[in-house]
Amino acid sequence: ALKRMLDFMDDPQYVTTTVDLPKSQTPAKRGEKIKKLTLHELYIARPGQNGLYLVSGLNMHLASGDKLAIIGPSGAGKSTLLECIAGLRPADGGIILLETDECVRRENPALAESLKVAYLTQEPFCFPGTIAENICYPEQFTPANASQIEQIEIALQLACLKNKSIYDSVLALSGGEKQRLAFARGFFAKPALWLIDEGTSALDLTTESQVLAHLDLHAADAVKIFVAHRSGMQSFATHTIVVGQDERGSTL
Repeated sequence: ALKRMLDFMDDPQYVTTTVDLPKSQTPAKRGEKIKKLTLHELYIARPGQNGLYLVSGLNMHLASGDKLAIIGPSGAGKSTLLECIAGLRPADGGIILLETDECVRRENPALAESLKVAYLTQEPFCFPGTIAENICYPEQFTPANASQIEQIEIALQLACLKNKSIYDSVLALSGGEKQRLAFARGFFAKPALWLIDEGTSALDLTTESQVLAHLDLHAADAVKIFVAHRSGMQSFATHTIVVGQDERGSTL
């Protein structure tokens, strides 16, 4: 399959030319930070129910350092809204506008294609290997790289995993430790956007508070959007939207 792909790329009839895009549509660099993230009249339809919405007419402006909590009952569309913001699924109406610190503007972007994004779920994916390999991915872990090892160890400390060796296997980690490993990945990568879908649900309240304090201090410029059921996550926010259901869908 790889050979066929390379043959296709080398075929002259498929060679394309590069064009200069208008400034408003220039792709952002992955190292950039968010200046403003705007959700304008965002609609998300409830599957299989015409005219009913999980999210109806949402308007929100977020700037560098803002922390948005999405709260509401189970099934109200919190995770779905997070997926739409990330670009993992399309919204059914409205606009998502990204403006970066380099004055790049993009409408309805897949944010992970434009910026470094940390997406933390309730059950983080870990592949067989060491803690160091999981934190670095997709960067390759190099045991001889002292600078890289130092950054990994700092990330572990910020994620409250300082008692773990970077050479330990992830297979031995508990559910709560895997959630903290996901935070360590973020602290290592230094993303412009953190998307957290109940990513602290397996942590005790003290550990959750410590991780959030480190996130506030060491990712101060990043935009953070998270689904929040617990009071600690809700009090961490600078902005809150409540996704609530009525007979026509959601009110915000």
